[in-house]
Amino acid sequence: MNTANLIEGITERADAGNWCKRLSCTTCGARDLRAAFAEHSPQELVDGLKALTHDFIADNFDIFLFAAISASRDSSPENTLHMLGATPASGYLHGAIEHHTDRVERWSRYEEQNSPEALTALRLAKKAKQLRASQPHRDLKNIERDMKSRLIERLNSLPKTSLIEVIFKSDFEIPKRAVGGMVFAKILEQIHKGQVSEGDENAIRVLAIEHGGHWKKLESLLVRASKNSRTLR
Repeated sequence: MNTANLIEGITERADAGNWCKRLSCTTCGARDLRAAFAEHSPQELVDGLKALTHDFIADNFDIFLFAAISASRDSSPENTLHMLGATPASGYLHGAIEHHTDRVERWSRYEEQNSPEALTALRLAKKAKQLRASQPHRDLKNIERDMKSRLIERLNSLPKTSLIEVIFKSDFEIPKRAVGGMVFAKILEQIHKGQVSEGDENAIRVLAIEHGGHWKKLESLLVRASKNSRTLR
């Protein structure tokens, strides 16, 4: 047999019989093509591969791969590559081996990166990164909470008669708008009981203008209490 035509002959039979040429076919396993190559020894296939031209391999690359794999069935693709010498088939097989090796390495990296252990480590690293990023904010919140706690203790220790005066004259570590919310209930009780002096009323008005919030609401309640007082008289 002319080995130059061996693989070309199988290709003609495959085209005529409309054989499946998919190397990884999971339906028929390309059994007709595999059986045709199995009829020939690895050495016959190697000799046939040596005789192939660039154009034939480029036009029939699937057939070429089947032939190269069949020629390597008793050894390895690397051994077949060595036997092909400086032929067009050698260059194509070298490229196919490199491509396959690259795919295997990429798949191996993918499996390694997506293993349960790797995914757990990734989640832990992400959580640690988020905690590091939010640490300054959490530290600031803790400081603010401590400052508010100390200020609340200080305000609670003041006599009712001097509470508004101390707030008005003092500088605090937190905005006086926030202080208004802390003492709102106490000052509201004083308003209801008529225990707010004229000086305290003036202080609340100034605080309402400068800081708004609860101070503005206390000012409105003072005005309402004053109207009710005049009505009762």
